[in-house]
Amino acid sequence: MAWFAGVPLQLDIVGTRFWMASEALDAQEDRRSSDPSLHDQRGERPGRDWAAVGLFLLARVQLDQLVEILDREFGIQAGAFSGAEVARRLGTCFDEADDLSAGDDLSYEIDTVGEAVDLWRALRAAEGRMMVRHGFAPDGSITITTGPDLPELEALGLRGSESGELEATPTEVLDRASSCTLAAARLAVMRRHRERQQAGVKEEGAGSERTTPEVEHEDGPKRLRALEQAAKSHFSVWWIGSEDAFVEWAVGTLQAAGLVAASDDVSEARAAACLMSLWALHCEFNAYGDGHSAGDWRHDVGTWVDDGITTEHLRTLNSVDQLGWELDDPDFEAPFVDVCANVVKRYSRDVAGALLNELGDSLTFAYFWATRSEDVDYPLSPELVHEIVNDESVLFDDPHSKLPAFDWVQSGMHL
Repeated sequence: MAWFAGVPLQLDIVGTRFWMASEALDAQEDRRSSDPSLHDQRGERPGRDWAAVGLFLLARVQLDQLVEILDREFGIQAGAFSGAEVARRLGTCFDEADDLSAGDDLSYEIDTVGEAVDLWRALRAAEGRMMVRHGFAPDGSITITTGPDLPELEALGLRGSESGELEATPTEVLDRASSCTLAAARLAVMRRHRERQQAGVKEEGAGSERTTPEVEHEDGPKRLRALEQAAKSHFSVWWIGSEDAFVEWAVGTLQAAGLVAASDDVSEARAAACLMSLWALHCEFNAYGDGHSAGDWRHDVGTWVDDGITTEHLRTLNSVDQLGWELDDPDFEAPFVDVCANVVKRYSRDVAGALLNELGDSLTFAYFWATRSEDVDYPLSPELVHEIVNDESVLFDDPHSKLPAFDWVQSGMHL
């Protein structure tokens, strides 16, 4: 029993009891039943250990944040790779030439983040059927504990499960999930600082080679209008709708958020990336809203090449954002369509975040949904927002329900 002693018997978060669904149901059954077997706790812990299950659930939620950092900061889709491959890709973001004070700690942190992805995948696989159970000796001490099938994670110091028997406590798992999320954030910030330093060195070197400083685009507003017009041609989900008005409003909102400008080559490339990402979010929203397949935007993203985002824009983004594509190899045709998809995955988080920060979940949903209606003015009137959001199809699961699209917005608009 001693090895499980650090696990609380119930979870209290900021003074409030945290209930697992089945735990709450069992508690209510206990209150209504006189069957003594329902109240039997033969050992120092309940045979069905809901507090332990809750800690594993919180560990998985914590690791969701680590996965978001990998996606947002490094462009690594953790769900597509093993932990070892995630660690390898992280390692390529840092080379021996980097002046890093962390020294050997860096490789260790990379390894722990990679193993954390394997842990995240194991906890996700156990969702919906996770249970922690104890077997007891006559004196009430724990003789065996079964739970989710966890892998052996050497860098994290977590022992793997053996034939369903837990060898790591849920408090240990939650502790590692928390520390690994901070490790991923530390790596991301180190990379940001390195990129800023490199950009400063490049600018200093370029300044010594030229006699006059590089000037910003004097025709920045004109260039931005050209990007906006090109983007409008791609927003064509609806035969008769208000997508043009939506794009005009969104450009202004993204400008205010500092995401869209065309004052120089880099900002122009990033503005094109943001508008292409806005289009992908629009397509994804309508896929959820009309029962189509999520992710279909990938089949059409190639239409943006030289019609909304130029190959030079993509080369600039590949360089400044270190996307890692070999676009200048004469022996291979540059995979610009794949680069577009990579750019969308990277910039869609910024665009979605700006919209959600400006509007919140309900208004963001309404602004996207309104594009299917003709002659809609943006920003939307409070009456139209109320009509869209409070329509019965949002609240009830009917054949034309808006609920899947609303759930996608509410969950963060991930592509």
